[in-house]
Amino acid sequence: MGMIVGMTRWWLPLVCGLLQLVSVSVGSSTEPPGWAASVSGLLGLVAGLALVARRRYPMVVLLVAVAGQVTQVMIAQPVFPVVTTVAVFTVARSVLLTARSPVGPAAALTGAVVAVAGSVALAGQANLAAPYALLLLVGILTGLTLAVRAGRAAAARREAVHAERLRIARDLHDTVGHGVGAITVQAGAGRLAVAAGAPEEATRALQAIEEASRAVLRDVRWMVGMLRDDQDRPGVQAIGGLVDTARRAGLDVTLDADDLPPSVTADTGEAAYRIVQEAITNVLRHSTARAARVRLTVNGDALQVLVHDAGPPTTAECAAPGHGQRGMQERAAAVGGRMVIGPDQVAGGWSVQARLPIQGKAR
Repeated sequence: MGMIVGMTRWWLPLVCGLLQLVSVSVGSSTEPPGWAASVSGLLGLVAGLALVARRRYPMVVLLVAVAGQVTQVMIAQPVFPVVTTVAVFTVARSVLLTARSPVGPAAALTGAVVAVAGSVALAGQANLAAPYALLLLVGILTGLTLAVRAGRAAAARREAVHAERLRIARDLHDTVGHGVGAITVQAGAGRLAVAAGAPEEATRALQAIEEASRAVLRDVRWMVGMLRDDQDRPGVQAIGGLVDTARRAGLDVTLDADDLPPSVTADTGEAAYRIVQEAITNVLRHSTARAARVRLTVNGDALQVLVHDAGPPTTAECAAPGHGQRGMQERAAAVGGRMVIGPDQVAGGWSVQARLPIQGKAR
């Protein structure tokens, strides 16, 4: 792959430079002097090779391309503006929307169109002014369209990451607040038991404090592990790391995964990862079980996800559908899949089961 990229890096500019040696004329035209043709050819190659640096110095390359194009036209004959089109495309694609102020890049692009079209008109080939301008405008609009799409995709990724971290922060706040509240109550009960000379009650209070502290520490480890996940878009291959994080948090998780096909789309992979993440979070927060099992299998054209734990919910309220369960349902539906969440009538305990199309796409 690196060799292909390297070849593209050099061959594309070279081809563009050679194409800019192609003379274009209409009506009667005279052959340029030999020196002019030679200088024009050299300028075309130089402008083409300048495209090698188009991503690092797009504005400089645009200036070189326009200057070379105009000089070629004025001393020899109009040439096909390939290099200039690539240069305006690059500026529109990578600079126009990301610059601190779009005035400069917009003025440079406008000046490029006017300079190229005006030069052929001054050279006596006015019929070529409109086609040249149109070609450059197509390059600008294409680059601008791609820039807008890339910007929207980046914004969506940032929004998803922000929402996920906000959810984890909210869960962390709830977990710590609930745990510390329970510890405070038990500490008060223990103090009163000691004052009343009831060592058995004081011991029970200390045991409750110990259990609550461990639960809080376990949940905090898990959630901090999620916050450290820097992947922009995790997939099925990252579920192993998710399981490792849960183990470090104190939950005994076993992972049973078949050889997953590489054809699993990014949308389906991310949905599977987030479903497993939310299911493990629910086991940590709401189940009496200290172990869970994650199983990934392929059945026909679908990826099946199972997260099972043997313990019942800690309270009746935890068994009711909440934001986490609704979130899992929405993720599955977004890729055309479906979910079943609830008590496991066969194995006992609680199960989260999802069937996701391998070729599913977010809607």
